[in-house]
Amino acid sequence: MDYQNGKAWLVSTISSTSPFVVTFKTLEMDYGSDFPMRFVMILLLLLVFLAGALFTSVNTLPVTVDYYIGTIELALSVALLGALVLGLIIGVLVGALMSIKHRKLLRRKTREVKKLEQELDNLRGLPVRDGAVSVAGK
Repeated sequence: MDYQNGKAWLVSTISSTSPFVVTFKTLEMDYGSDFPMRFVMILLLLLVFLAGALFTSVNTLPVTVDYYIGTIELALSVALLGALVLGLIIGVLVGALMSIKHRKLLRRKTREVKKLEQELDNLRGLPVRDGAVSVAGK
């Protein structure tokens, strides 16, 4: 592959009807401007995975986890991973509940705005009479 201007040029061979004749076709694959960012993200994910694997291999000591109903003995890394996953699940659930609350409020306010816009359009359509408006004190 040859990279030029953020695009990868792939040269592939396609055999024709004759087994001795090979034609070449150029296929352009556009990675766009986000290709370097994808590469960085993949590299960061690999580094996090490597750090997690090292953390797991170092923290193999057993710990006793008491969860009020009973106890269980796990490796320290597994207990920490379980706590992390449980925290993520609780965070996602709380975030989802907040999102539902805000969407409900947004729908209510959107209906209110439409109602007020309709009322304003109706008021704009009324004829204006001269002298109908009086200023207090004059």
